[in-house]
Parts: sequence; C-alpha cells; structure tokens
Amino acid sequence: MITDGLNPFTVLLFLGAVLAGVALIVLYAFARVTKREPFARITLRALLGGAGLYVLLFLVASLTSRSHVLAVGEEKHICEIDCHLAYSVAATKSETLADGQIRHTVTVKVRFDEETISARRSRTATLTPNSRYVALVDAQGKQYQGSTDGLRRALAPGESYTTDIVFDVPANAKGLRLVLRNNDPESTFIIGHENSLFHGKATFSLSRTSWTLGLAFVAGLLGPDAIGVVFTALATFVLAFAFRRAPWHWAVLSLTAWATGAAVGVLLTLLKGGHDFAAPSQAGAAVIVLAAYASAFAGAWVNWVASRFVREQ
Repeated sequence: MITDGLNPFTVLLFLGAVLAGVALIVLYAFARVTKREPFARITLRALLGGAGLYVLLFLVASLTSRSHVLAVGEEKHICEIDCHLAYSVAATKSETLADGQIRHTVTVKVRFDEETISARRSRTATLTPNSRYVALVDAQGKQYQGSTDGLRRALAPGESYTTDIVFDVPANAKGLRLVLRNNDPESTFIIGHENSLFHGKATFSLSRTSWTLGLAFVAGLLGPDAIGVVFTALATFVLAFAFRRAPWHWAVLSLTAWATGAAVGVLLTLLKGGHDFAAPSQAGAAVIVLAAYASAFAGAWVNWVASRFVREQ
C-alpha cells in the first residue's frame, strides 16, 4: 500500500514535541526571570536535545524515503489518522485549445477504504477529507495547479466516486504526472510525511503502459527461450524506466505476465487447439528471470540519470 506517510504514532510524536517544546520554553523563561540559572541551563539543554533528536529522526525518515510514480489505476492512500481515502487515476484525455495550450482532463477515482478503519470508528460514519492539493507537474518540476472542488465530497466506508479535474498546460510541457496530496500545513513538520522536507513523493503517471505486460505475456505464450528473454526484458525495462518504484516490483510483474502466457500455452496444447507450444527449458527460464531483474535495475538507473540530467538543465 502506497500512503502519504501519516499515521497516529507520528502525529502523536509531533503533538508531543510541540507541547513539550512550549512547556520547556515557558520553564526556561520562568527560570531566567527568577534567576534560577542551574534550572534554566537544564531546561535549555533538554529543549535543544529534544529538538535535535526530532530533527535527526525527521531527516533520517526523509532521506531514506523514495519517490513512487503510480500507474493508471494504481491507488495512493491519503491518511486521515484513523482511516484512509484511496485515490487513483481512472482515465485521461487531452485536447488542443485555440491559444495553443493543451487541456488535460484527468478522471480521478476516490474510494473510502473500509479496510483501514480503526476499531473505534463507526462503520456508518461519513468522512469529509481534509484540505487537498492537486496539480500536474512536468519533467522540469513546474506545476500547473487544478481545482480541488471535486475532491471535497463526504464518503461512507466502502463508497467511491469519480471526478474530472481539468488542467491547461503549455504544449511543450513533457513528462506530465499528477500530484495529489494532503495540503494541511502542519504535515510539513511530521516525521515520515511526504510533504516533509527532502521526503520522496508519490505521484501518478498519466500514460498507460499495460502493453508492456502484453509483451511479456506474448513471450510466454509463444514459448521459445530467445523470444521470452527479449520481450520480457523489454517489458521490464520500460516499466522500471517509466515508474519510480522498487525495480524488483516490475521484474515480478513482468515475470508473472510471462508465466501466465506460458501457462496459457500449455493449456492450449493440452486442449489440442492446434497451438504448437514450445515450453521453455530450465536454463531458458533462469535466463529470463535474470534478464527481467537486470532490465528492471537498468531501467531504474536510466530513469535516475535522466531525472538528474533534467534537473541540471
């Protein structure tokens, strides 16, 4: 499950840090006014030590995080402390305007995930989401903000709906992705939240790449080892390059599509449907698995190099 990183523990930690900080500041001021220097020094050390520990945990959580680009139909959960709303891109369409700009209409599906409700929350209580921010971001990092009016609807557990969000962007904007996140200002200071400084972000791709899994499926269906290696490696490379997720995720996905194709090939042969299926050898299957993982890491590496190059430009 991809989430924005909010959870009850980090929220309580943030609130505790704020309350403890305020209390220590008041005690320090009182100690200085009453000229109790030893107590003032102890209070100041506790304040600085606590702040330093929070900053350390904050930076560790941010710097060890990673960005994700979710495929069309893949969900991102935005947390509301004791429950989650799941968001996904359901469809997209584009049209050219008279002024040369491109109007992108993104259909977003919103779902109240009933599996994420805490035991204390009523199963019939509706949820009105907190503030949201939505925009398209291009390959150079420029954002084109959209309206969040369609994202304010209250939902009961298990309910869902779709809404269209319209963005007008320049024709030369490339590599567009959808940014949809919590917009509460305090989330910037919560440990592990995607809005915090240096933390990885979860965005949505607007392009469909299901055809790549079709390549891997066809490779399994056709049977010969050489075709399996080439098609499965190509499919995995494209997925790993297009979406910022753990490389092994795309390797497993492509290999699953390839294995499904091989299983269908075997089934067709058993049913004597005229399909001449050449089952992959053990050595061939091993090479396909290695090729898939190698292509996944190669695609992720090329994606990383390309993103750094774009930023430098």
